[in-house]
Amino acid sequence: RRRLGSVLEKQDRREPAIEQFQHAAELALRECGPEHQLTGDCEADIGRCFGSEGRHRDSIPHFEAALKAHT
Repeated sequence: RRRLGSVLEKQDRREPAIEQFQHAAELALRECGPEHQLTGDCEADIGRCFGSEGRHRDSIPHFEAALKAHT
C-alpha cells in the first residue's frame, strides 16, 4: 500500500495516494502497534501528502502520530 501510495503521489494523484497511505497506516497500527516505526512512517506519508495539498491542519495529527511513534 505504501509503494502504491508513493507512485500515486509522484503522479500528483494525492487523494488516491492518501487513501493508500491511510490503509497502510491502519494495517501497521493493527499489526505493529502505535509506537512502531512502520506506523510512524505511514503517518508521516499521510501528513506529507496533506501538506503538499496545502491542507496543513489535516497534516498536523499525522505528523504528531509519526513523531510519537518515532520517539
